[in-house]
Amino acid sequence: MWANQQRESLDHHLQKATADDLMNMGLAVLATKQFGFMFVWYGMLWAVIEACIDENEGRNIDIRGRFRDDIDKLALALRCCRNAILHVPRSGSLLDDRILKLVSEPESARTLRRISRGFGRLFLEEFKRREQAKTT
Repeated sequence: MWANQQRESLDHHLQKATADDLMNMGLAVLATKQFGFMFVWYGMLWAVIEACIDENEGRNIDIRGRFRDDIDKLALALRCCRNAILHVPRSGSLLDDRILKLVSEPESARTLRRISRGFGRLFLEEFKRREQAKTT
């Protein structure tokens, strides 16, 4: 839920600025609310993914098809990006290479949105299943 709230905040703030406004800011764009919400969302989305696919978590969630392919395609870059976002880089660099690796992946923003929607569907289906189980 918190990851989704970050995505909703990102979308809200993206409506307030044009792509040209953001592109003309140089590295200062990283200090905008848009990028702040985006990177926190990415970090939280990785936490959800990790909780669902890491065998050590013991959840045994069966994720397959295009949904799993999307996760597998970006998993390493997203995990590294999360680390760069949530841990101050030792380099002191404003833009850590681990963040650049993820955002420079072709179609990464679209793929991450697809993954987010996939988890939304997954969690909604699970919620409905549990509600039905209460009534039977």
